[in-house]
Amino acid sequence: GDPHHLFGWPTVDFQEADLTIVEGEIDALTLAGMGYGNVVSVPMGAGGHKWVENDWDALEGFQVIQIALDSDEPGQKAAKELA
Repeated sequence: GDPHHLFGWPTVDFQEADLTIVEGEIDALTLAGMGYGNVVSVPMGAGGHKWVENDWDALEGFQVIQIALDSDEPGQKAAKELA
C-alpha cells in the first residue's frame, strides 16, 4: 500500500544541482560505491512510473537530471518516457 518512490533518496544531497536516475537498485549502489553522488533508482525497473508523481516535488529541486537506464528495449523506452 505504500506509494512508489525512487530508491536512494536518503543518500541524496539536495544542495547539489545534479541527480542521476538509474534502472536498478544494484546500479545505484554500484555507482555510489564508485564515488558517484546523488544516484537514485526507479522502483520496479523500467516497468512503471507511478513514482514520478510521488517524487515530483523533490525532482524539481535539481537543475540537471541524468537518466541512465539500461540499453535494452525496455530501458530505452522508459528513458524516453521519463525524459
